[in-house]
Amino acid sequence: MLGGFLALLAAATFGLNSVATRRGVLTGTVAQGLAITVPIAVPIFFIVCLTTDSLGILSDLPVESFLLLGIAGV
Repeated sequence: MLGGFLALLAAATFGLNSVATRRGVLTGTVAQGLAITVPIAVPIFFIVCLTTDSLGILSDLPVESFLLLGIAGV
């Protein structure tokens, strides 16, 4: 049940990101579109972490993992 809900939420988030990027690119420059869509992901990630009580998992990750996630763009 939880997996299906998270899959639906992920699909909705990807769709919202696609629409926001398209709107941003159509009415402005690419940089303006990215300036809107990329920072939106951080609060959404934080809200999901609070909702699923997963913030403690982040403290268990080593620094190398954060570096690799940053390089990957996650």
